[in-house]
Amino acid sequence: DDAGRPVLTGSLGEVIEETQPDDYTGLRGLGDGRVVNRAGVPVRPIPLGEAEGFASLASPGPYRIRVVGVGCSQPFHVGRDVYRPVWELLLRGLHAHRRNVALTYELTDGTTFSRPAVEDRVLATAATFDGMEDGRFAAYEAQSTGEVVTAARGGWMDAGDFDANHHHATAAGVLADLVRRHPERLGSDTTGTGDSGNGRPDLLDEALWHVDAFLTLQRDDGGVPSAIEYREHPNQLEPSWLNTLPVYLTAPSTASAYHFALAAAKCSRALDAIGEDGSRYAEAARAALQWSEQNPSVGVLYERDKQTADWAAMEVALLDPAREDGRPAAIVDFLAELAANPWQILPIPRAEGLASVLDVVVSDPGRLALTEDERLVARRALATTLVKVYLEGSAEQSAFGVVKHGWAPISYGGTSTPPPGVQLLAYDLGELPPETKLTPSRAVSATVGGVAFAMGGNPLNRAYVTGLPLLPGVDDGSRAVRNILHLDTRYAGRAAPAGVVVYGNSVAVRDGISWPVQGVFVGEQQIEPEYTRWPTLENLHEFWLWPAQMEYTIFQSGAALLGVVGELDAIELAP
Repeated sequence: DDAGRPVLTGSLGEVIEETQPDDYTGLRGLGDGRVVNRAGVPVRPIPLGEAEGFASLASPGPYRIRVVGVGCSQPFHVGRDVYRPVWELLLRGLHAHRRNVALTYELTDGTTFSRPAVEDRVLATAATFDGMEDGRFAAYEAQSTGEVVTAARGGWMDAGDFDANHHHATAAGVLADLVRRHPERLGSDTTGTGDSGNGRPDLLDEALWHVDAFLTLQRDDGGVPSAIEYREHPNQLEPSWLNTLPVYLTAPSTASAYHFALAAAKCSRALDAIGEDGSRYAEAARAALQWSEQNPSVGVLYERDKQTADWAAMEVALLDPAREDGRPAAIVDFLAELAANPWQILPIPRAEGLASVLDVVVSDPGRLALTEDERLVARRALATTLVKVYLEGSAEQSAFGVVKHGWAPISYGGTSTPPPGVQLLAYDLGELPPETKLTPSRAVSATVGGVAFAMGGNPLNRAYVTGLPLLPGVDDGSRAVRNILHLDTRYAGRAAPAGVVVYGNSVAVRDGISWPVQGVFVGEQQIEPEYTRWPTLENLHEFWLWPAQMEYTIFQSGAALLGVVGELDAIELAP
């Protein structure tokens, strides 16, 4: 404990050898119950189950783990509010990425940074935002109408770029959900963002910052622009407020309508939950969904975008509890599809839509008139998906308990933060069918393990969250990433913003692609062993020009981790 007295003793687990190397193509299971060791070196686990006594650490306060012959861990805290300062820090990190407005935010060296307002000149274009395809920048310029869109303000800037796009709607939805599901616990208006003190939950203010930016730009027919994009990647040494590149408002796409519809629907329901009128957002969500149904193939649709269609339809259907039969077609049809194939593993966007349905069934059972069979089908499908993808698919098959998508490599965004959708593990889904093998304790255990990796519970003892050591009660000697790809502070010669979550470890060579390592290992400089042979989870080069390690996104890392930590803060964990 904090006084150096032993409170629990025990033994390390048996050595887990490096039984097979990871090929970085996805899930590697042994098929006989053995844990897959993807670390690249032998490891010995510290048993954390109830039988070993760690669950009895119910007295609040700091503790350390001491391993004879190895050393002592950084302190970790036990207490009811252990996650609260973390999600508040992550929220402030998101807040630091708002476009256009003047901001003052905290940095990793404990100082603050004041950034001037951004004066972008935004031009309309007929081109849609289609991801990273070759020639998209040229398409923006070639299809520009020349119209200056003065209303194109707001949204978040992603990573080192100054762009805002429709994928950020997923982040807004996560924040709105936290408020709607836990208004008392997560409704704080004192987190330290620029909106604190305005009488509305800071999480919801941040969600509305994105949604309002695109709602203002929504067309009369319901279409929603897909992005606010710069013509090129930012010029060297040019921060956002001095940008000289042309900026384009890209045309509506099917994917942008789906994403906006689900985010606006979630914000509408969150506003209703705190006693405010969410009808404006509900109408905008309905209009966007209708536009997407009338324009089903505008722009490039990635597989996840296609799967988001069902999610958006279910979110919009949940806006209208006044149906006479209480049976929205979008939900009933989806459940009928599941009943026809009851053991299918759902794509995560479809699972998130189904989770919203079950959340209503649990919290407001009279609002949605589902039969008992339909409720059973929904719970079975969602629980089975979470087990197969996040538990058997990752957390319980990795030597370090990493939670990741079953199809994703162990690195490149698959380790430093739990992937989008993992917050579903902490949901109260009601009575779970025993055949799914999902229990609340099993789900929460995996969730905590996944979050712990980002906080420093990893082979490097390094937090992937900037500024985490600045929090009260965290040891000042704790290590955290610092050299992230954030151009505004980098070009100003300042430390990085606090509260940002990077992708984390990445293999240097994968699928024949060599990441830009020449900037790290210049000329004839050599290291031993060769960096490509380092253990995967120890291969972190904290160099801000290496996007595969030091980059981040609003929705894949920042909001993804915030959503999970927020859920863990809100639920009542048994002592």
